[in-house]
Amino acid sequence: MLLMGWLVAAYSARNLRGQRRQGRYAVLLATAISALWLMVVAEPLVLMALGWTVSGLAIAGLVAHSNTAAARSASRRVAGRLLVGDVALWTAVALLLSAGVSGRAGLEGVGWVVPALLAVAGVVRSALLPAWRWLPLTAEAPSPVSALLHAGVVNGMGLLAILLWPVFAAAPGVLLVLVAVGGVTAVAGTAAMRVRPDVKGKLASSTSAQMGYMTLQVGLGLPAFAMLHLVGHGFYKAWLFLRAGGASRRPAVPALAGIPAWALLALPAATALVVALGAVTWPGWPVVDLVPLVVAAAAATFALAALLWPDRRTAAHSTARGRAWASIVVLAGLFGYVLLLGVWTRIFPEEGVWSATAAIALTLTVLLSGAAGMYAVARGWLRPLVRPVVIDSAHRVRGRVQPVVAQPSPDTEVAVEVAARTV
Repeated sequence: MLLMGWLVAAYSARNLRGQRRQGRYAVLLATAISALWLMVVAEPLVLMALGWTVSGLAIAGLVAHSNTAAARSASRRVAGRLLVGDVALWTAVALLLSAGVSGRAGLEGVGWVVPALLAVAGVVRSALLPAWRWLPLTAEAPSPVSALLHAGVVNGMGLLAILLWPVFAAAPGVLLVLVAVGGVTAVAGTAAMRVRPDVKGKLASSTSAQMGYMTLQVGLGLPAFAMLHLVGHGFYKAWLFLRAGGASRRPAVPALAGIPAWALLALPAATALVVALGAVTWPGWPVVDLVPLVVAAAAATFALAALLWPDRRTAAHSTARGRAWASIVVLAGLFGYVLLLGVWTRIFPEEGVWSATAAIALTLTVLLSGAAGMYAVARGWLRPLVRPVVIDSAHRVRGRVQPVVAQPSPDTEVAVEVAARTV
């Protein structure tokens, strides 16, 4: 968290040079970073909640940095939406304090009301359905603020699950709701990303989709996977925002060609082999633990397909070098994701939330539903459903729908397109 804050601060010093209200910006940025750090490391629940609320208010203040009417309006709306989740969090903390629990120890057996309230707070902070409309409003913020927001603040659902996992583990009903909310948001966010006309809007929709997938992992009882996802997504999305607008377009070159289609089969097969070896090396994995591995294999397949056979729009604004580097990043990230699973899961308790039968049923349901949802996205069936919401958000941000404002570098544009296909 501190490393990401340092990178954003260093970038801001150059990116905002010569602009007005830099002192206000520096104070709010330092406040947001300090509050996020406090939320993560604080043992008392009150201090954790205080860091949660202060970080959200500081980010809302940074949205108004340009001091335009649109930025001030967006800042007020973002603050109002985030405070709804804050009320739920503080109510949960008050209930825990009334039960004699003041820290992260002794969180077991607190009932279902507290985890339900924490889930509401996480849903709002992570811009999940039905509370996802505040995130596109943050497009008024400078790019460094967007990087910090999407890399740290918006990860609220995952952070709460990691910090207070015993509370969620004792409430399977709440976890089931999170599975549904996360799955629907992942599909809807992917569909919205394909409709948004602007770069920041696409990245915001991509973040909602990624937060949906992370929430799905939490609902499946996999906090270690959610933590790994949180870290990887944070650095990746921060890089995209800091790169947006950083270079002009370059002439396109023909797409990569000459690679047979059967070569795509090698990647999921190799991933399946790693999974099989992992099952032998790390015995005792619950069946549901394999879901992220299966998704990683599918994501690698679709990512490679998108990179090798881009559509006309992607091919017109990308370079072979950009697609090659994007493919290396995607494949290296997925390979590291698979290899780190055995080490990362040792951080958390080994007790599973679901029985073997429930895990198998839940896994099949998630896989089949996710496949159906992504097929609907690919066919464009969800466009009529998400377009009114996307257009309405664009009107709220700028007062009218605008074309792409920032001209991203070719590598960034390829990464955005790949994210749309692999989220």
